Amino acid sequence: MKNFIKSTENFISFIVALIPSVLFWIFEPAKPVPYVFLVVSGFINLLLLWLFLRARYLKLDSAQPPPIQIFDLRDGIFLCHPNILLGQDIFVSFYLKVDKYEKLIGYGYVSNVQSNGIVQITALDTLNNFSFENRNAYSFDNLIVKPNVSINYINQKASERRISTYERN
Repeated sequence: MKNFIKSTENFISFIVALIPSVLFWIFEPAKPVPYVFLVVSGFINLLLLWLFLRARYLKLDSAQPPPIQIFDLRDGIFLCHPNILLGQDIFVSFYLKVDKYEKLIGYGYVSNVQSNGIVQITALDTLNNFSFENRNAYSFDNLIVKPNVSINYINQKASERRISTYERN
């Protein structure tokens, strides 16, 4: 509600209603408002309502979370800019952008969200002997982080856990 009151659309609709009211009050305070003005004013109000709703729904449709941007790698920990998609202990997948395609290269998890919002991601596993330490093979612009993990990886880790539990017994 607070955002609606402060919105530019609300301010514009208030001004559109206020200006004719003040003009009629200053120039002809005793005369009734003409019927034509009422129809034109109603049409303008419906048009403004339609434009507001259209802008609102287009804004909702195009709202996408910002991409996760890595800016540094230190001691096997990726440092990322603050992002609403990342929180403590969230699993992430690493993809390498090759031409127009994204190739899955590894998995990790968010190990820490610092008080200044910077996110630390620790790499867990890599695929196809990919090395994050080999900085010549990629740049941070081509490295994509997505806050999801594939079902295959979860099943693999669950079966490894079952096997290790079975071996202990």
